[in-house]
Amino acid sequence: MVTLDTVMHQPIVAVAPRTTAGEARKLAQHRHVRHLLVVDKADLVGVVCVCDLRDADWSEPVEERMRFPVMTIDKQASVHDAAAILREQTIGCVPVIADDSVVGVVSRGDLLRAGLPPDEVLGTHVCAACGRYHDVHPYRLGPDVQFCEECLDRATPASDDDEVGGGD
Repeated sequence: MVTLDTVMHQPIVAVAPRTTAGEARKLAQHRHVRHLLVVDKADLVGVVCVCDLRDADWSEPVEERMRFPVMTIDKQASVHDAAAILREQTIGCVPVIADDSVVGVVSRGDLLRAGLPPDEVLGTHVCAACGRYHDVHPYRLGPDVQFCEECLDRATPASDDDEVGGGD
């Protein structure tokens, strides 16, 4: 059985709740990570993804955008257990715990690199246009139709003059 301690990211990259979105985005870019743990003193209080900060004002504190309560998993858990949490909770990462301390983070990408099949890790959490699994959100067509932020940004909004079903 492959356990999380063999596939998780270490060391963790953490910020304080009052860290600005701009500082957090720069840190994530510099450290080549997508997820930052939000820690207050020694307590894990949230997780923030760069996609959560995408449209944030640069001076806005990350505590305004972080996700909480935080779902965690034991480092001896299997990669399949982690995949189930990420898929069912539609989250991109889960902090890994040992002896009541955060020792790492496991993400969807970590599990895919560990060899798990995409449908086990991602479920339907994949962009319908490009196949990406980062920054994917349900679209107004229903929860089964999802697009990444990049594809949504590139899409041209329909105008009131557009004819449904028209064109070639």
